[in-house]
Amino acid sequence: MALVKRLRVRWMARLDAAVAQRDLPSALRMPVVPSYFGLAFFAVLAVMFLWSANHQLNLGYALTFLAFTVFLLGGTITAGQLAGLSFSARGGAPVWAGDEAAFVVSVTERDGRLRGLLTLRNAWHETRCEDVLPRATAQVVLREPAQRRGWQYMAPLEAFCLHPLGAFVTWAWLRLEARVLVYPRPVGEQPLPWVSMAGEGKVVGAAAGDDELSGLRPYVLGDALSRVAWKRFGRGELLLKQFAGEGAPRLLLDFAAAKGGTEQRLSQLAKWVMDADRQGLLYALRLPPDVFFDFGHGREHREACLRALALFGGGA
Repeated sequence: MALVKRLRVRWMARLDAAVAQRDLPSALRMPVVPSYFGLAFFAVLAVMFLWSANHQLNLGYALTFLAFTVFLLGGTITAGQLAGLSFSARGGAPVWAGDEAAFVVSVTERDGRLRGLLTLRNAWHETRCEDVLPRATAQVVLREPAQRRGWQYMAPLEAFCLHPLGAFVTWAWLRLEARVLVYPRPVGEQPLPWVSMAGEGKVVGAAAGDDELSGLRPYVLGDALSRVAWKRFGRGELLLKQFAGEGAPRLLLDFAAAKGGTEQRLSQLAKWVMDADRQGLLYALRLPPDVFFDFGHGREHREACLRALALFGGGA
């Protein structure tokens, strides 16, 4: 088994550059060899032949040659199971670093023949593709670990088939064009970097110019202490009174404000983005040397910021 794994790794390393679609050749050009079960079955046939020859059993000869004929016929059928199939792939949704990236592999039958059970696998995952119908496309999902942020390109994969008897195996190694975007994992302990707003506080109402309290927001260094909600402070919460007409609290997510190395800062920024998005807050993102995403919120703004973090510096 160790020898088979080493040979598989060696052959995969010799694959050409990735292609968007791989069309397999005819059955005459597809490799086919006996499987472990096939070798064991062949050994049984050899014993049956020797036993029949030793005892001069005509029925034994007939049974041996009949089984050998079925054995060879199964090999010819196996050789055609992958022949003429077309393989392509596409990347799945973005994932966090440390999770698994998913790739969708499409198998298209073009010759009008029903194909048997196919198996696709990479170094980490194996999945089966049930009967591929004539002139139809079947899809399976292969997964692989996403250890680093940036673009995760699909690893080489192997497609093989043992149908119909399991006595022979045919295979093909594939390198397909597909990629998944990997975001930096959102971890960090720093609090959200609130931006103190100038000119905040008073909106004159219709009645005698009284301020109308609309809610509370976290205190930002530099805010007026006269507007601190002291009753809430007694419960251990440092909050500021927010009055009607004031702008929504905003966050400036600055690379320079995060602590640690590059990857730690990007992870902290990703956590800030997710926290701000979860709370529906306005936030901006600033990355060196001159990347700036203006204040905004929503799914598109979140994905644009996370994409910039994933591809910062060309990816990890």
